[in-house]
Order: sequence, then structure tokens, then C-alpha cells
Amino acid sequence: MAGCSTHVAGLDVTLQSSGPVLRVQSSAAVPLCHVARGPRLALQLNPRRVPRGPPSMAWAMGPLPGFLTTLCSPAPRAYPRAQRRINPSENFTSVNTIHKTLSFLPPFALFPFPSIRGLGKGGFSNLGFPRHYRSPAMASGGATASTPGGGGGAGTKIVPASLWWDPFVALSDDLDRAAASPSAAISDALAERIKRHHAWLRGSVSMFGKPNDASRTALDASQVAVGEHRLAVKPDLKESALHLSKSLNLDEVQSYILVKRSSESTPTTHEADAEEFLRLVSLQYYLERQCLLKCIRRIFVHTTCTDDDSDSTDAIKEEALLLLNEEMEQILLSIVEDSLAAAFSVKSASDLTVSWLEESLIEISLILEVLFLAICDNLSRCNGRLWITLCSIFKDMLSGSYDVGKFDVSVEAKKSFHYAKAQLLLILVETLDFENLLRMVHDEVSFSGGYSPYSVADILEMDVEVSKLPEFAVESGPVFLAWAVFLCLVLSLPGNNANLEIDHASYAQRAFELAPFNYLHGFLCSSIFRESDGPVSGFRGVLRTFISAFIASYEISFQTEDCSLGMILNIICEVYGGEESLCMQFWDKDSYVDGPIRSVLHIVEKDYPFNIKDLLRFLSAVSYGTWPAQCVYNYLERMNGVTTWYTIPGNLPDSVNYCDQIEIHHPISIPGMEGITLPHGTHGYILKIQEDGVALVRWEFPHSGVFILLVTLSQDLYSCNYVEACDILDLLYQMVSSNKNLCPALLDADKSLAVQKSKSLGQIEEHIRIDVVKILCSSILKYAQDGNNTSIMSKTLRVLAEALKCVPYRVFDVAIECSIFSSQPNGPSSDWLLSGALARMLFAASEENGDCSSLTSSCMYFCF
Repeated sequence: MAGCSTHVAGLDVTLQSSGPVLRVQSSAAVPLCHVARGPRLALQLNPRRVPRGPPSMAWAMGPLPGFLTTLCSPAPRAYPRAQRRINPSENFTSVNTIHKTLSFLPPFALFPFPSIRGLGKGGFSNLGFPRHYRSPAMASGGATASTPGGGGGAGTKIVPASLWWDPFVALSDDLDRAAASPSAAISDALAERIKRHHAWLRGSVSMFGKPNDASRTALDASQVAVGEHRLAVKPDLKESALHLSKSLNLDEVQSYILVKRSSESTPTTHEADAEEFLRLVSLQYYLERQCLLKCIRRIFVHTTCTDDDSDSTDAIKEEALLLLNEEMEQILLSIVEDSLAAAFSVKSASDLTVSWLEESLIEISLILEVLFLAICDNLSRCNGRLWITLCSIFKDMLSGSYDVGKFDVSVEAKKSFHYAKAQLLLILVETLDFENLLRMVHDEVSFSGGYSPYSVADILEMDVEVSKLPEFAVESGPVFLAWAVFLCLVLSLPGNNANLEIDHASYAQRAFELAPFNYLHGFLCSSIFRESDGPVSGFRGVLRTFISAFIASYEISFQTEDCSLGMILNIICEVYGGEESLCMQFWDKDSYVDGPIRSVLHIVEKDYPFNIKDLLRFLSAVSYGTWPAQCVYNYLERMNGVTTWYTIPGNLPDSVNYCDQIEIHHPISIPGMEGITLPHGTHGYILKIQEDGVALVRWEFPHSGVFILLVTLSQDLYSCNYVEACDILDLLYQMVSSNKNLCPALLDADKSLAVQKSKSLGQIEEHIRIDVVKILCSSILKYAQDGNNTSIMSKTLRVLAEALKCVPYRVFDVAIECSIFSSQPNGPSSDWLLSGALARMLFAASEENGDCSSLTSSCMYFCF
């Protein structure tokens, strides 16, 4: 399809043993496929050894830091098991959409007859199609048989039944409809159709055969028998089928089936314009191939989303397991290898070649999604031989052997190729089995304990293949880093691993020269990922486990002035944001996979409330869902410390150092928090010391973080610090939209038990009150005075709209009191909603970034 597709920040890492030191700094994230080298992450890498004896690592062994122990608790309901990362509600592109997209292609895009000669005598046959799989009938040469009276052009010729298929467009739509009602049983008719097409589902697109003498001769008869089906051979359709067969390198009988079906659906086109008709048949052929792959993908999506205790007679699940038992992964990998080799071996740059290349890339992407689905839920376990094959294909896609740039293809086709590389990268990372490795570390199981699918010999062979990856390709960076993490965790396991004398630190060094976190963040933010109809939730789950394994392997130290966790935080927020199942696992204290990432939350909390941006972003990302939002509220409501600048008494500066404990002997105020005081006797420890004797101190101070955030929001809005205010409003909105029961607690935060206790202890003055609704309503009139305040206006209205659902009378009364809905003669700002003030803000938003949809939708949501 020409121009169209259906698929489509530094760290200070400090290790406790000697070894090579690497220092790099992170650069800003850039889009996928445009990640430049340059400044890198600042890292010092050495192996973290898992301590022998009693467990002590909160992330791996169970006990959590005190502040998390009271907050994290087992999930109130079962969340999808750790291996399951597929979102059953993900929308897969309808085949009708594909058909409409294909129909926009110009006549010459997929069937440029004048270009066929340029391909040589064989026309499309010179392109070479996947050749590894043939049905038994095809393997025997596809010999036909005639009825007793048949001969020459008379009688009936019998061809292998495997040449026939029912339209996969219809089967794909039926599977999508079945997926839309997961609680309903699979109909007998659909189950029968799935069983009937088992050979096609197993062989995939390789079941579309190549031209051969047997099929060509069969069309000379008056009738062709394809299994139980009979095809009357018409001369005009036969001519079109032979022409199509030559152009598409497709079996003649299968070409005739396509031509016959198309002539029945578009008879007028066939009679009026033969070239246009054949172009439509070509489109239908590519559509059938892609829908066949989509059928296989939907079967595996259904299986990964089905509970283990579900109906054991589920025909779709049975088919998926049968396909895996027949080693379908090897068949699909062979198709990928053959398709890539054929596509990139063609020297011609004709329109026909370009179109076929684009279609091949779409099919490769679909096949990789099927492989990912089969592997990510442990439906199929990877082994050393399969991993090496995957890595070899990945190497060839990076090294230039397969270079889409040598063809004048569309931008979408190039995106498809880069997306396919990213898919294969994630499959390589997933098949390293980090989840099981983290479990082995958690349970102190030796490498030979039986969890790992790889032997020592496998790892040595895999290491040879990884070492061959090109060091100039940015996509190699994440694989180098994943391999370094894998080796580090394996070497940390109990037992004698002396046979694995591989320097994982050297791989880490090579990885950070290619800025792997920049690439991964760029991929997560890329439009092709966000708009993909593939298993996006599964890809996020893989990156979650990979980042967790990295944190578990290499200790991370935090230096405030370096903003050292920026890039990892970016990835964490992108991974968890919007994924309720991942958020539930994060807050479940029994989830050992999320333990290392919970330690990152402890790190970013150290700056609160001195610097709360990273904390707010983190909490917003892990608050999707009713229970996660409640966990975020509980976490904030039970905060145990605050960080402030503190002037060390004059006789002490030279005697204090980083992490020293200090105690205050008189109350001190928290800067920027009027009316909130740290009592005498409060203990703290030093995070940073400046030359003038001022230190950044983390104080032990139990309090309500919700109340502190609302006080901060009020002060930010008053002082027009809208950047920080937007971050707070984002968190409030995410919490309330996910859990409506939190709204009254947030609106009455100054009445909470934690706040009342602090007031009784004299830590918060009695006169301090927070009326969230009034603060927000009053601020709206202030925003309207400047047309550049569209972002804060939009976020404020979103929060008010959610509050309006929970306590409508309270919100409406305050809105009326603040004159939001009524015109007042004393100034234009008060009648912004009914005058042109809102229109001016919308116009300013459109002029600034071309998009005023956020403010528009927020206004409509609030007002109507």
C-alpha cells in the first residue's frame, strides 16, 4: 500500500566493588529513529552482589522501607498475573478500515503493468516469496488429477484442497466480534471455521503458493475441484487469473479463486476496465494476507486474556495451543527471514517492487506481534537456539543488509521498518526472562535450580551473537544493556557460576555510548507506538520488567543537583501511565518485580516538598484505577518527612558531613508553608551541604501530604507559578477521575485525622483552612485576564468538573458566588464565560500550538 499502513534524565550509578568506571550523561529524548549520540548518562557501573544470608534488599527479598511497608498492601482483588500484559480492550484495526485505506491507492501503486518487464523474464517471480512451508499437497508438486473423462480442456481437474480458503476478511471480523464479548461462548460455527482453517493458520501466508505447472494445467479444464469446492473455469477469468499469477507470483488456481470472488463482488468493474479490475484483485490479495495474520494475532490475544480456569473447551484457545505445539514460532521466523531476504535482495526500484516491499513490512510487523504474544504470556518458552535466531535477524536488520532507505518508499513504510526493529528488540528483551531471574534472586535460587530456560552453554553461544551486533546502531544500545543486566543477575545468583566469565560491565559501557534510555523513551513517545493497534500494554510490561531488572542490578545514588533520575523517570511514567494492571502490581507489596521501581519512589520523595515535580509525575503515573488511586492518597496522607534548607549553627559547619544526623532545639518554619512548623526535637539527616553553611536536610515529620500539596497549590496559583500548579492539578484530577470516593476527602483535606492531629500538636496553626473549590473558582477569573493561560485553565476546569459530579451543590454554589456564570458591570474578567474572553483564550491556544481541544473539551465538560 503506497503511503498507507494498517500497522502500523543523568544517572549516578554507584557500585560497591572495584571495576571499570563509565561516565556518560543523558541527552533529551528525541523521536524514534532519530536518537543521536552526544551527551550521555553519568554512570559508574559495578555489579551489585546479592547478599547471602538473611534477605535485606527491600526490592528483592520482601521487606520494604518503613514508609512503604504501611502503604503497600496486597491488592484487594486479583490483578492479571505478572506474565499477562495484554489489554483485552485494545482496539485492533478493523479490516474494513484496511479495505478503505487500500482503496485510496492509485491504480499503478500495486499493479503497475508497465513495470513488470523491468523485473526480468519472471516478472514478480524474481522477487521471491517465503518458501519454507508448503502443505503436503504442494510438497508433492501440486499434481492434479482428472476425472475419467477429463483430458485437454475437458472434464474436471482435481487440485490439492489446501489451495482453498474461506475469506479471511470475514473470519477476522468474526473473531473481533467474539473478542468484544469475552463472556459469551464461542459459537459452534466459528469454532468449526477455525478448525477447518488450521493448516492455513499454521502455515500463515506461506500457504499462498507459487505458480506451478500443475495449477496452470488445471485451468485448462472446464472445471477445477479444490477439495469439496468446484470452480467452473471461464476463459475471461482464466486470462485475468494467469496475468495476476504472473504479477503477484501466486499459484494459478489461487489467483483464479481471487479473480472469481472479485468478479462476483464488482462485476461492472471487471467488464469495463480490466486493468482497474486486476488492481482491485491485487488489493484484495494483500488484504487477505494481512487478515490471515490478524486472525492469528486475535487468537493469541484471546488466549493471553483468558483465565487459566476458563472453559477448557474454548475453541480459540485450543487452536492457539495446538499451533504452539506444532512449533509455529519456527514457521513464522522462517517467513520473516525469507520475506526480508526477498524484499531487500531486489535491485529494481519500480513502483511494483516498492509496493510489495511496503506490504511485506506490514506483514513482518504483524508476524512479530504474533511471536510477541506467544512468548510474553509464557504460552511458548524461548530457548537458546530460538533466541540466537531472533538476535541474528535483528543484527541483519541493523547492519544494512536490510535497508529500507535504498527504496523510494513512503514515510509510513519507513516507520513500519523502524517499528519492526523495535518489536524485535522488545522480543529479545522479553525472552531474556528477567521476571524469572528476579524471582530467582528473590528466592535465592541457584542458576541450576531449574527456573531459567537457558543453560550455561546457551548463554555462551548467545554472547557470541550479541557481540556481533553493530556498535553504530542506536537500536543495539538497549540490547547491549539488557544483556549486561542479564549477565549481572545471573552472576549474582547463589552457586558456582565460574563458567560464565563474561564481562557484563563492558556491555554496559557499550550500551551507554548509544544512549539506550533515550531510544526507549523515544519509542514510547513515538506516534507509531501510541497509534499502534498491536499489544501496546505488553510492550510497556516488558519495559517495566527491564527497567526494574536494571535498577536491581546496578545501584542508583541520587544527587539532587544533577537531576540524575530524569530519563528513567520518563520511562517509568510512560510505562505505568494508563495501565491499571501495572499500577495495581506497583502498589502490591508482594510484587517483587516492582520492588526496585518502588525504591525509585523513595528516592524522588527525598526532595519533597522542596522540589515536588518528579514526585508528582511519578504518583500521577501510578494512580490509574480505583485501588491504585486510593493507594496514592494513603501514601500522601501518611508522609513521614519533609526536606528544607537549614542554616547550621556557626560552631558546627566544619564538623558535619553528608548523611550526618542533626536535631533542632527550637521550632522552625517550613519555607513557603506559612503556619506549618517543625517542632523542637525534630531529627533529620543531611542530604547536601553548601559552602555558606546551609544544608539541605530531610526531617522526620509525620504529616498529611495531601494538605501540604493543597497549601502549595493555593500559593502557586496566588503567585502565578502555573508550572508547578499544573503538575498538582494533574495528580488531583487523575486521583479523582480514577476513584470518585476520594473527592470529598480531598475537598475537606483540612478536616482529616492527620491534619487534626498536627493541629493538636501545634505543628499547624488553627486558623489554616483550605477551600479547594473556592481557590479554583477564584483562579478561573484570574486566568481569563491572559489568553496564554489555556493550559492551567483547562486543568482547573477538569478538576472542577470531577468535583461537580461528587458534590454538585457545593461546587455550583461556590461558582455562583465567584460570578463565573454571570455578567458583572465592574470588569470584563468576571463575565469571561458569557463574553468573548473564552473565545480569545481558545484562539490564543490555537495560534500557539494549533490545538485548543483540551480547553474546549474541559469547558464543555464543566458547563454542560
